[in-house]
Amino acid sequence: MDNFQGAPRRPAWVRGAFAASLVAAGLLALSPDWASALKAQGYYGSVDLGVTLTPSQTPRAGEAVDFLVTVRNDGPDAANRVRTIAGAQNLHVLETNGCAADPLGYPQCALPSPLAAGASGDYLLRMKVPPGARGNMVLSVSATSDDDEIAPGDEVALFKAPIATSVDLRTSTRCSSAAFPSPTSRIFCDFEIDNAGPATALSPIVSFFVSYPGNAYWSCVAPRPGQCPAGTQFSTSYAFTPTSIETGDVLRVRAEILPPPVGYPVVNLSGNTYSIEQEANYIDNTVNAWFDTTLFRDDFEPISPSSNP
Repeated sequence: MDNFQGAPRRPAWVRGAFAASLVAAGLLALSPDWASALKAQGYYGSVDLGVTLTPSQTPRAGEAVDFLVTVRNDGPDAANRVRTIAGAQNLHVLETNGCAADPLGYPQCALPSPLAAGASGDYLLRMKVPPGARGNMVLSVSATSDDDEIAPGDEVALFKAPIATSVDLRTSTRCSSAAFPSPTSRIFCDFEIDNAGPATALSPIVSFFVSYPGNAYWSCVAPRPGQCPAGTQFSTSYAFTPTSIETGDVLRVRAEILPPPVGYPVVNLSGNTYSIEQEANYIDNTVNAWFDTTLFRDDFEPISPSSNP
């Protein structure tokens, strides 16, 4: 395969040597326009290349997007050794289809050559928007050949678009079945917060509340630094803002609840995870657990807490 970055126009001594070979073969005398013979060999073509970029969908954080790259040649001559070079911001290349260097013809791609006047060639460029990307994504592609470009400008294409984001934060809980047989007993509720994506949730707000004026102790465990900041802890509430929750991350918060005072027959414990960005499903952001404290004092099991799937 030709080196993509090589391909300067043939120097004068090469063209001279080629002309000399025509003389030696007696062909120059038969061809008053010997430059046409050079053009036919790809030395002196005049071409007008143009590039277009067509995305398959709106770019979304955490998702792949296909770009159809089309190179056309408006002539007047065939374009020899056509190749492209691409550059991207907020995009990661996954694969190409239609380049001589497949499966990964990026950033440089060699197209089938020669590309006749009036013809076009294309290839597919599959990119992924990083889950944590925000703002705009940019993709540029330029095309060139070994021939003279007679109308510079449209052989470069630029695609810029805002990145759409969508997260799917979920909160679930599981509480121990320990009753309150004595004033020193505890109930433990473990919350799990995760993100089904596809985008990374940036600075979501996580909060928990107990419905009675009692005592609760809170703790947090997470897979990444910055996901369990100190936040604000009180006996009946706990709130914090992780730096981010990536797809697949699971944050675990434990509530250690002391028995409620007399006069509070029902205890409610709730957890909520909220993002200011587009949420795919708000239903599973909040979870609640209810306990009948009169049952605790009689040494019965608590009412089963609700838990999101």
